Amino acid sequence: MQELKKLLRLAGPILVAQLSFTAMSLVDTLVAGRYGSDDLAGVAIGGSFWLPALMFTQAVLYSVTPFVAQALGRGDDRARGHYLRQGIWLGAIVGSLVWLIVFNLGDIGLAQIGSMPHIEQIAGDYLFWIILSLPVAGAYQAIRSFVEGSGRTRPVMFVNLTGLILNIPLNYIFVFGEFGAPEMGGAGCGLATGLVLLYMLMAMVCYLRFGAVRAAASRKDWLPSLRTFLQLGRIGLPIGLTIVAEVSIFAVLALIIAPLGADVIAGHQVALSMTSQTFMLPMSVSLALTVRVGYFHGAGDWQGMMRAIKAGYLLGIGGGLMTAILLYFGANVLTGFYTDNPRVHEVAVAILFLPVLYQIPDAIQVCSAGILRGLKITRTPMLAVLIAYWGIALPIGYTLGRTDWLIEPMGARGLWLGLVIGLTLAAIFLVTITWVSLRRVRRRLEAVV
Repeated sequence: MQELKKLLRLAGPILVAQLSFTAMSLVDTLVAGRYGSDDLAGVAIGGSFWLPALMFTQAVLYSVTPFVAQALGRGDDRARGHYLRQGIWLGAIVGSLVWLIVFNLGDIGLAQIGSMPHIEQIAGDYLFWIILSLPVAGAYQAIRSFVEGSGRTRPVMFVNLTGLILNIPLNYIFVFGEFGAPEMGGAGCGLATGLVLLYMLMAMVCYLRFGAVRAAASRKDWLPSLRTFLQLGRIGLPIGLTIVAEVSIFAVLALIIAPLGADVIAGHQVALSMTSQTFMLPMSVSLALTVRVGYFHGAGDWQGMMRAIKAGYLLGIGGGLMTAILLYFGANVLTGFYTDNPRVHEVAVAILFLPVLYQIPDAIQVCSAGILRGLKITRTPMLAVLIAYWGIALPIGYTLGRTDWLIEPMGARGLWLGLVIGLTLAAIFLVTITWVSLRRVRRRLEAVV
């Protein structure tokens, strides 16, 4: 029970921080929509390039958390500070490299979409301004991972919440040209979000200087270390690739669904938006588990680690059960907040009964991934997720949704049923990997004793 309370104290602020960060995209969408439908379309298209780039950059820097948590468990403040500074370097470098790729290939990608030229221009301008903040986002994520790995999650929650609040007036200022600012339309959303990310980085730097972690953060060895970059990269790159695989499969699903008509696409998008929000709950537990498992692993405390793992699974499964009940009984009401189109509403509700089936398996697999990150094991989970999503979920979903090879085509529901199967298998794969890995960790810890 004590460990469950500690996990809740970590996971609660992480959940608020995650929701605040994702809500910034919602603010962009709402403000751009107020300005004009073309700008809304441009921001949506630009966001389809921005979000994968941002998520990859952030995911690579998740690797800082287990190194810092294990160092905290050992009582090694010098190592914690070292991983912080090297993480900031790595975050800026990874963010710059991803910026370079998107900057050079973004126009080519936008041209392939085949949208109207003026919408393509808005998307390009939005993307230009927002990707300038990728190095900033990388450095911010490194500091965030350090702070959370040190067991401090409330400062991140505060910074993200204030960033969300700041994003609202900045959007209006740059989109509509208020207070002497240029009227940028949808592109102003990109500039506003970039400035908010800069604020968030500066706020986290201030916390490093004056907050509870200042003792570990105050060392002066700022020289970059290739060895540490490789250590962090070996853990972080598979996490980043896993995130890209997860994001891209939903993009592919949208392309497969596209010929089924605008109402089906819209219904799919509504269901995807809702399930993305419910996913934040188990994801927050997963991030908290990484901190606790890493801490106990660094301390060599097997019993403490098992208490954290049991509490994490209990919390994750409980959260998955809650979101399943919410989606099952609240699908009609919740969908009404997104659309008043009867056909879109009907499609979304029909789809949403399928995610109900994978809420608990999804919670189990994401909690297992958090445990494995705490042990600094990421390559095998990446392969398991790739197989489950791309090797199983997508082929089965396509077969059920778009062909008559087995049964009459099920449309979008068939594709989502493929996801249910894939996520359930991912949970089985990752639980198995976790069990095998924990046996090895136990033998290693007992050998040390």
